[in-house]
Amino acid sequence: MRRIPFLLTALVGLAIFSCSKTKNEEKMISTISKEAFGQLPDGQQADLYTLTNANGMTVNITNYGGIITKLTAPDKNGQWADVVLGFDSLAPYLSGHPFSARW
Repeated sequence: MRRIPFLLTALVGLAIFSCSKTKNEEKMISTISKEAFGQLPDGQQADLYTLTNANGMTVNITNYGGIITKLTAPDKNGQWADVVLGFDSLAPYLSGHPFSARW
């Protein structure tokens, strides 16, 4: 009979402990920014979202088909580079380029 309160207390303590944040988690900062990317033929605005994590990696994603236009990542020597063959503007994607997310 004494086991049930002990197990219940242990489970509640474990649940509380597992929900607490560590110092590393508190320092992690991720950002999301939005900017205009161009205008579609029907007049709608295409936006470019930039997501950045705490390690400095960034990814640019458009709301025009969810196209990833840029992804910066470090190589084995720590040099940052864009690893996606994307365009800097919306126009090439509208011209029917093979990377325009139209399969």
